[in-house]
Amino acid sequence: MVTDNSNYIYIEKRKRDFGFTMKEKHFHADYEIFYLISGERYYFIEDKTFHIKKGALVFIDSNQIHKTIDCNNQPHERIFMRISEHTLGLVSNTELEKYLSDFFRKNHGTLQLNEKAQVYVENLLLKMLAEYENKETGYKEMILSHLFELLVFSQRYEEKYGRISKIATIDDTLDNKIFEVANYINENFHKKITLDDLEEKFYMSKFYLSRKFSEITGFTISEYINIKRVYNSTYLLDETDLTISEVAYKCGFNSLTYFDKVFKKYMNTTPRKYRKEGIL
Repeated sequence: MVTDNSNYIYIEKRKRDFGFTMKEKHFHADYEIFYLISGERYYFIEDKTFHIKKGALVFIDSNQIHKTIDCNNQPHERIFMRISEHTLGLVSNTELEKYLSDFFRKNHGTLQLNEKAQVYVENLLLKMLAEYENKETGYKEMILSHLFELLVFSQRYEEKYGRISKIATIDDTLDNKIFEVANYINENFHKKITLDDLEEKFYMSKFYLSRKFSEITGFTISEYINIKRVYNSTYLLDETDLTISEVAYKCGFNSLTYFDKVFKKYMNTTPRKYRKEGIL
């Protein structure tokens, strides 16, 4: 694995000969690009699960909750690219800078490329990977050049062929119900949400609901609730003068101690240090 001490861009190509589910449940300020060279995966983004196959190109916007999930214990190979928000500092052209910042907000999601497009995109990604690993003079500028080419190509491809639609991992009825639960949490994370409440609202056994929510999204219900609460707390810490206790309460945490514990789990720092240092 190659690391980039500049923290602007990180690229890696990896092959796994076994089923693998991403352990980290997170969001972050960086953008991500994921390209599946071979195999199949499930990809959970916000409140939808996508079944992706060879030739799938996935764009993750800043601060979107996401997770890749094993699909039938299959091997897979992929190229992964993380683009820091600080990458914008490398772009001197204001129109290009705006295009980069707007692209992921407007075009996040999943594309299934045809064979011709797969060859084109893989070639671009491999060029970026080579630049990243060799780090010759001007490599960052070359990566950015290929990156803009990839984004423009992807935008044109989507306009012509569209994106992958959400597919059912179990069955349509069950998937829709689970996504309704996820959407309900998105809209009500600041309130008290219990399994008993969800059982009553969605007419499903809380034990069955818990198991299927985890199976379809890759997250437990409590994990998903806490991630939504922590993400929204970062906004309040950044943009308001509310006290730490007030932020915790507004985001659904009834205990400041528990807020500190959960916040540190996902942000690797405390709310107080986060506000002081402006980490995100």
